[in-house]
Amino acid sequence: MKPSLVWVACLVVTAALIERMSEGGLEMPPFPYSILNLFLFLLIILAVYVWSPLAPVKQWLLKPVTSLVAITCFLGIIIVGGFFYQLPPPSQSEWSKWGVFHMTQSWPFTTMVFLLMAILFLVVLNRWQDRSPRIIAINICHAGLFVIFAAMAFGSGDFTRAKMTVYQSHATHRAFSEKGAWIETPFSLKLNQFFLEEYPPKIVLATHDMKPVGRVFPEIRLGGVYTVKEWEIAVQEYVQYGIPQLDSYVSSMQEGAHPAAYVRITSKENTASVEGWIASGSSRFSPKSLDLGLYRLILSLPEPKQFLTKLFFQTDHGRVSGEADVKVNQPLKLKGWMIYQFDYDHDKKAWSQSNELELIRDPWQSIVYTGIGLLVIGGIMALLLTRFSRKGAQI
Repeated sequence: MKPSLVWVACLVVTAALIERMSEGGLEMPPFPYSILNLFLFLLIILAVYVWSPLAPVKQWLLKPVTSLVAITCFLGIIIVGGFFYQLPPPSQSEWSKWGVFHMTQSWPFTTMVFLLMAILFLVVLNRWQDRSPRIIAINICHAGLFVIFAAMAFGSGDFTRAKMTVYQSHATHRAFSEKGAWIETPFSLKLNQFFLEEYPPKIVLATHDMKPVGRVFPEIRLGGVYTVKEWEIAVQEYVQYGIPQLDSYVSSMQEGAHPAAYVRITSKENTASVEGWIASGSSRFSPKSLDLGLYRLILSLPEPKQFLTKLFFQTDHGRVSGEADVKVNQPLKLKGWMIYQFDYDHDKKAWSQSNELELIRDPWQSIVYTGIGLLVIGGIMALLLTRFSRKGAQI
């Protein structure tokens, strides 16, 4: 075990030193170079398998202890990466120069993936002539793992994540990638309508510099009676969307309308009471609070519950068009891209005229699913073979 541990440790240390000198992580090339690199890797492993001068390398890779050490190092790298927030390279911190903030794009991680791929491919080649059901099941599992690792290693260059801002005024077909470059999408998007559903605002007791007093605040509702410290608060009127009019608030769907409530506040100590309007405020209207001496009673800004974006899209140079909805956790799939709701105009809220979408393209995803399918098939076969062999032994 010691020689294998030394060799794998040398690989990891060398990869870490390369990572430190490069200071930018390992970026795999996109299609078609990703496919060419995959074929080149397969040719190298085939050469190791059939060329006699490389037989010592083949024997070392096929040792079970080498697999055990490689898997342990690979899991160790993943665990180390789990302690750090992962960011796209490059980053200016010293730790990032060693790859800990972009572990899956680091040289040590990629080196271990290549080593495990080489081991898996050689194991399958070494047993491919064995037609026993048990070995076939194991080979299928190994092939599934190889496919997953191959998609992870060579497909990362084809993975694209970008942000697109869509507008009601015009359609757009350009997005800004996380690598800082503009990309053209095979479709154009236009914002048709935006729907925002919010939770009721909360009644908050705060100091005069607007620092909340306490941690738990009740959501407001019409007719509700709440006790906050020595105050009893009764909600007599509530307007979900309102605008100020003279000394009151009226219901309105005008841009900037916000929650407002007429409350009566009674002190439990001296039965003194105060009543009036409190309002959350918005980008167009100021908030309103009630003075309670040492404190003020305010109405918090409502938090978003869910939001829906209605889009108009065009593909194939305008020959195909349609409408689609995008919600949180309910993306739209279009021309190989997954389109997610990302953000909206927090000043205009329900009257937002522009929204931000996240676009993700991963053409190797189906290959990963294929690998997972092979793992499942091989696992089921191994399980059934084990069960049948036990029954046969009992008979």
